[in-house]
Amino acid sequence: MAVGWYRVVGLSGTQILNVQPPAMGYCGTTYPVYYSGTLPTYYGQIVSGTACFYDGSTYPCYFATTMSITNGGTYNVYYLPLAPGCNTYVIRYCTE
Repeated sequence: MAVGWYRVVGLSGTQILNVQPPAMGYCGTTYPVYYSGTLPTYYGQIVSGTACFYDGSTYPCYFATTMSITNGGTYNVYYLPLAPGCNTYVIRYCTE
């Protein structure tokens, strides 16, 4: 995945998960990434929040980076930073 603006559609759902996942391995990835922050409320508004990388510990945001969301009217569009990864672990954004 390249850094850039993305809309969640189709079988992926309609948005990035915006609550802490229930466990590691959720949504088919070793370390699920979810959004922590407020959502934009009016068309064209852009807000920034936190992309949280969940590792299953009691600390819900093991690694964090900033991400942006814009309101597209009936949907949101997300500016996604690159999720870090290595050969051993799979780190992906979770959608719903």
